[in-house]
Amino acid sequence: MQVYRVILAHFVKKSAGLALKLDNDAIRDMYEKGMTQPQIAEKLGTNPVTISNRLNSMGVKRRPRGRQVSQVSQELKDVIYDMYVNENLGGDKIAEKLDITQHKVYSTLKSLGIEVRPSASQKPSLDLDENVIRDMYVKKRLTVESIARSLGASRKAISSRLRKMGIETSYKPPDSKLVYDLYVNQNMSSARIAKLLRATPETVRNILKNLGVKIRDRQGRLPDESSVGNNALIQKMLLDGKTVAEVVKSLTVSQGAVEGVLKELRDRLNQLHQQHERARP
Repeated sequence: MQVYRVILAHFVKKSAGLALKLDNDAIRDMYEKGMTQPQIAEKLGTNPVTISNRLNSMGVKRRPRGRQVSQVSQELKDVIYDMYVNENLGGDKIAEKLDITQHKVYSTLKSLGIEVRPSASQKPSLDLDENVIRDMYVKKRLTVESIARSLGASRKAISSRLRKMGIETSYKPPDSKLVYDLYVNQNMSSARIAKLLRATPETVRNILKNLGVKIRDRQGRLPDESSVGNNALIQKMLLDGKTVAEVVKSLTVSQGAVEGVLKELRDRLNQLHQQHERARP
């Protein structure tokens, strides 16, 4: 097994030192779709200065600083694009699946230059079952907005029915200390916290951002954990015999990111072992 570790270490060292070939057209496309220079740099594994120089060399008109900063992550933009264009879902269905507002869906599509399809008019339901609304709000702990989307009614109509039943609906933002504890110390996802505290995932993420907490992606990785260089460094430390806990502490990355790289290493070692076995006479 030691021979495979040496081979793999050589491969990692060699791949980590390769110069990045940056595609100018890709850089221009990402910038024109609303990504910032740091976001593009992170995605391509380089630095913002390099991206700025490339944009200057192409004569790309720059956005004023402090304006037009994307409020939607590139990952979410890609998901919205795929669901709308490739899966042919409507804005209301996308909003429901992602637990965001329809306005955010359509504004994101507009920023991507996607022509919005005309949607069939939806009339608010006039036959709203109060028992169903009570069950959704009290037992299932859904937000007024989620109930309104589910029943095809307005938020005002749902709030009115709840007040009529004597249920207080005045909005109280989640306690920031509780949100911090659940997300950082108990490692809960923003979606799970939102459901627990009867808020939207977007509200939870905004609270965390205001507290200076980095938001994990769906794989549990922090924003700076997806670059090629960082993964190569994690690989090198693991191959040098460092434990997952030691890598996490040394690089200040999440345990999920390190375990993901470790799984890739194990899979690669297994492939090398299988190739070696097949090559044996």
